[in-house]
Amino acid sequence: MRSCLHHQRYALPNSCSLDLVHCIMFLYVYFPQVEKQIGERRKISFHGIGLSVAPEINFDDIASGCENPEEVDLVLQAKKAFSRALYGSVIEQYNVLESAIYGYQGLNASNSLISLSQPWS
Repeated sequence: MRSCLHHQRYALPNSCSLDLVHCIMFLYVYFPQVEKQIGERRKISFHGIGLSVAPEINFDDIASGCENPEEVDLVLQAKKAFSRALYGSVIEQYNVLESAIYGYQGLNASNSLISLSQPWS
């Protein structure tokens, strides 16, 4: 998550522990509140969200499984394998969230790898 929030000007220190408050403060720079005109009514609604955290995917572990005699092709092959692994992980996480929300399965959409929970319940 830290690498996703890294930016040239607003880099997070390595020792920073990310919690919800830190994320909100960090994202305010990129998504400030909408300015409102005098007398304008604000319409606020609340919607559910799904937040999914997957296990780390290590590039070196995936790259070690690639075999090709030419160095340039090996790097390209490793990058493609890593991209496929990341994409597969995101799709797997999304499918569980999608079946929980749109399939009306709720927490029962969990499987052996992905566990859904509602800590506020």
